[in-house]
Parts: sequence; structure tokens; C-alpha cells
Amino acid sequence: MRKRSSNRLVGVVSAVLLLSLVAGPVLGAVTSAPSSSSTAQLGGGAVSQQGVDTDSVRLIVSVAENGSATWTVQYWTRLDDENTTAAFESLQRDIESNPSNFSDRFASRMRSTVRASENATGREMSATDFDVQAETRAPPDYGVVVYTFRWDGFAAVDGDTIRVGDAIEGLFLDERTRLVIEWPDSYATNDIAPAPDERRDDAAVWRGAETSFVSGEPSVVLRPASTVTTTADGGAGGDGSDGGGGDGDGGATTPSSDGGSMLPLVGLGLLFVVGAVAWRYRDRFGENADDADGTETPAANGGDADDEDLLSNEERVLQFVREQGGRVKQQEIVEAFDWTEARTSQIVRDLRDDGSLEGFRLGRENVLKLPDDDS
Repeated sequence: MRKRSSNRLVGVVSAVLLLSLVAGPVLGAVTSAPSSSSTAQLGGGAVSQQGVDTDSVRLIVSVAENGSATWTVQYWTRLDDENTTAAFESLQRDIESNPSNFSDRFASRMRSTVRASENATGREMSATDFDVQAETRAPPDYGVVVYTFRWDGFAAVDGDTIRVGDAIEGLFLDERTRLVIEWPDSYATNDIAPAPDERRDDAAVWRGAETSFVSGEPSVVLRPASTVTTTADGGAGGDGSDGGGGDGDGGATTPSSDGGSMLPLVGLGLLFVVGAVAWRYRDRFGENADDADGTETPAANGGDADDEDLLSNEERVLQFVREQGGRVKQQEIVEAFDWTEARTSQIVRDLRDDGSLEGFRLGRENVLKLPDDDS
């Protein structure tokens, strides 16, 4: 039977996007109504409090040989007009004058997350060394708010093997968020899943717009480079995709660093970071993002619109999967209902959480099937 605890984790993603708050003072205590002040309760809420819309978020995890990791969470805002620039400069002054006002709330949520992960994995963990900074980078001009902390026990270490990912299994990345996992240059990947969207000598990058983690993902198994045989796909050699594109991942210029088991409720603190950005994205782009609140979309594939209007989004997806023979690619659902990938991921993950759908990866595609479909 398939294991479902990871699906249970990601089943809260809908609430994350609506509330921009998961893993508050009490993990799992999520209400059902969005609040305009929700982002203010997060570490990254400082950005939105000052009227600065976040354009992208980078989660950079620099793993050490002993399994600890330095986490760097970056909120990037393009300073492309006077109002945005002035707002960011005001935020920067506030952070410089009273950094603990911003980092303390971030620290509280991350400590809750680490405690939950410790309980679920059985590994001793701690979160320390919290810090926040705001800076500008150019060219082009960006304002960047950077939160950092140290997570001891983040990765599992067995002899000379480091296993990374069980503490954030099923992590949801929205379309403007990327995850970067770095490792010591004396190590190489023995196994990695899913295939990263970008590979470097000592790092892997996944972008929310291109990758959706399923059960057991992300997973990075590291061994001393001298013992690893280079492979064409997924091993030390990687997939070599788009090595230099995009706007960068916060490499050497970040202030401090550029950096298994199925776990219930672990990683929620990381989801709240993404949720903060998702809230700003919804607020900034309004109409398109409002799709995520459960409003109906006209029937897909020319079906009976009146009948479709009586179905929930989850029921519509299940009906579509049945009509397609019990198995579809997730991208087919996106196209059939004209939904965003983020919205589709939320609905699909809810269905996987309650056992209505199963999922697996076929190459770079997420494939969904009915539980009783053995084809």
C-alpha cells in the first residue's frame, strides 16, 4: 500500500495559500478565513507590512558534513519605481534599527517546525543563530530581505553518507519560489530525486514553476566524491539543465550562505515562508490568483455546465480522471480546466491526502491515477 503521511503534509497547502500562515505558534492550528494581517505574523511579513510586494523567494539550504544546515530565506523585490524603492528603503531602516522585531517571529515558527521534525524523525534537532538583514543588489536593482538560521540535525548521517530531504518531504513551492540544496565540495550526489531544474557542481535547484514534489521528494543522497561514479542522469553528473539562466539563486552574494521516512506535519514552517509570498502574489495579481479560493471555472471539455456547477473542484477532477480511463498527467488537468499550476497542485494534493487519488512520477511528469486503477 502506498504511504500517505507525506500527502497529509501537503494537504494543508490550500490553507497556506489562503492564509499565508501555516505552522504558527501551534502547528496545525489553521483557521479557515484569510486575514489581511496574516503575513505580518511571518518572518517575511515585514516585506508586505511595508507595502513591498515580493517578486520571488529563494530557499537556500547549505548542508554540512555533520548533517546540520544553514538556511537562507531570501525575499526579492524588483525596485523598478520610486514608490517601491522608497518603501523598501523604509523597511531596510526598520530592520537595521530593530532586527529582533522581525527575526523573533520567524524564529518562533521555525523552532516549532524543527521540534515537529525532531519528533517525526527521531533525530535530535535544534534551530539557532537566527538573523535578518535587508540589502540592495544590482544590476538590475533588487531589494532583498534575508533571514538565516542554523538547523542542526536537518540531514541524516550514516557513516560517510548524508541523506537530505526527509525533514521537508513534499514541500510545496509556489510558482515564484525556488529551493536550492547545497553540499560540501568534497561530496557528490549518489542519488537525487526528482531531477533538478538546474545542476551545479555542489548544488541542485528546483523551481516551483517547473517542479512539484511528490512522496519521498526532494531526496538527495550524498557520498564522498571519490566514491561516486558520475552518471548521465540523477547521479553526480546531473541533468545539466539551464545552468545559468534566471535571476540567480542567491549564490556567493548571500549574507551568510548560498545557502527517507514519511513525515506527518513536518516542513510546515517552510510552507509558511512560501505562503507569505503566495499571499502577496494573490494580492498583487488579484483576479487570476483568486481562482485558488475555490470559485468555479466553466466546465472542461464541453461538458454539461449546469451539472459541473454542482460539483466541487475535487469532484470535477475525479470525474475527469475517470473519463480519461483512470490515469492522467497532472498537466492535463491544468489544461482541461484552465487552472493555474499552483491551484491544480492544491486540489490534487487534497485528493491524494484523503486517498481519492494516487500519484507517481513518470520522467518529469506527475501522473495521477485512481486507487483501484492497476493499469
